[in-house]
Amino acid sequence: MKTTSKKLTPQEFCSLYLPSNWCEKDLQMYCQRVLKMRQGLGIFAPADEVHITTPSTQRRSDLETWTTIYEVKCFLDYDNIYHAIGQTEIYSFYGSKIFGLGFLNKIPGLCKFRIIQKISRLGFIKKRRVVIGVAPPQAELYRSAKNLAKDFSSIRGITVIFINEHPGWHVNSARGETVNKALLGSVAFLSLTIGVFLLVILFR
Repeated sequence: MKTTSKKLTPQEFCSLYLPSNWCEKDLQMYCQRVLKMRQGLGIFAPADEVHITTPSTQRRSDLETWTTIYEVKCFLDYDNIYHAIGQTEIYSFYGSKIFGLGFLNKIPGLCKFRIIQKISRLGFIKKRRVVIGVAPPQAELYRSAKNLAKDFSSIRGITVIFINEHPGWHVNSARGETVNKALLGSVAFLSLTIGVFLLVILFR
C-alpha cells in the first residue's frame, strides 16, 4: 500500500485507504486497524466495539481502548461533530473509567441489576473522547466544521480529528512509530515482572 507522510484531501485519503463504495463501518475498521498497529505487542486489550448499558437501553461505542473512546463518522460536518460529541458524553458517563469497575457491566447476568450498573460507572478518571472522520469536501462545510472542531478541542478530554489531515493515522505512517513504542512498553513491563519475581525468590 502507498505510503503517505503529508496531509491529504478527502478524495485522496478515500481513494488510498477505503473501498470505492465505502461506508462508516469501513472507516471504523480502518481506524481499528491503525490503533492495533500502534499498540503492536502492547499489554492492553486492542481497540474494539464496546456495549454499554444505560437506564433505557444497550448502546455501542465504535471503538474503545483502556484510555480512550473513539466515535467514527464518515464525514465530520458541523452536525455530525455535535452528534458524535453527544454520543461520547453518554459513553463516558455510563461506560467504564480508567482504573474503574466497568468490567462488572460485562458479566452476563449481572449487568441487568441497577446496582451493578451504578457501581460499574465508578472510577478515578473518565476516558478521553475522540471524534474522528473524513473532512467534508465542500469548502463552506469544511470551514464551519473546522471552527467547531477547534472549539471542542479546547475542552479538556475532547479531540476532533479530520483523519485525512493527520499522517499519523495513515496506515503505513502509523506502522513504524507504533510498533517501536509498543515493543519498548512490552520489554519494560516484562523486565519489571522478572525483577519482581527475582526479588521474591531472593528474599523468601
